[in-house]
Amino acid sequence: MIKKQWLLTPLFLLLSASVVAACGQGESNETHSGESKQSEDNIESGGDDMIEYQGLSYKTEVEEVNDQVIVTLKLKNITEEEKTVTFPSGHQFDVLIKDETGSTLYDFAEDMMFTQALITEKISPGEQLVFKVEWDKSGADYSSLTIETKLNISEIDNKEVDNTPFKLILNKD
Repeated sequence: MIKKQWLLTPLFLLLSASVVAACGQGESNETHSGESKQSEDNIESGGDDMIEYQGLSYKTEVEEVNDQVIVTLKLKNITEEEKTVTFPSGHQFDVLIKDETGSTLYDFAEDMMFTQALITEKISPGEQLVFKVEWDKSGADYSSLTIETKLNISEIDNKEVDNTPFKLILNKD
């Protein structure tokens, strides 16, 4: 009986670690009131916008090419030192595209599965991480789109990030 218990203990610890790694993935509707800076005028006009937080610059660019809406998320190191960002899972970012009534037309994460592993990225000074999503609007004529983007970063330089400082909402007319 003792030998079997010793064999099961490492398995129990491994399973416990997996459960802990999967926790904390819930959504937060809180806004960050710390160091994050965002231009309200630019959001209202539907232009590109940028957030600066802890030496990182976050920008979302949107372009329409034929029937495609291309959303590009860029996280740039604007310091003179290397920055390390940690994502709590393979779900590194979110993109939602909504119509003028607020109905969701596209959700990047819908029907997708993501790894439950910490992902760490090092960003050298002046370098950037780039994520790109293409959505086929299938010839539909939408007079106005709202594009919500968010980076799911849990740590910067091994320090926990509160709330969601890297979130932008753009209106595309």
